[in-house]
Amino acid sequence: MGLAWRTAGGIGDPPETLTLTFAIHLSGFATHALMNDFDQTPTQIGVLTADILKMSLDRALQAQRATSASRVTAVDPD
Repeated sequence: MGLAWRTAGGIGDPPETLTLTFAIHLSGFATHALMNDFDQTPTQIGVLTADILKMSLDRALQAQRATSASRVTAVDPD
């Protein structure tokens, strides 16, 4: 998870919610449930999981950038 976070441009440790999102979506239990309960193939689950993780990662990065930008503005209004 940390590697994905840093590769995408995240600074420091990834947010806990992002770590938990990766954990649940990469869980064998989640994959098994989607296969059985929703009649999805492993390929379909992989594509869906990749999309969800990318959206979650993008959202967390945007939040980090917004927080960093607000700190800079608060310190230096120019």
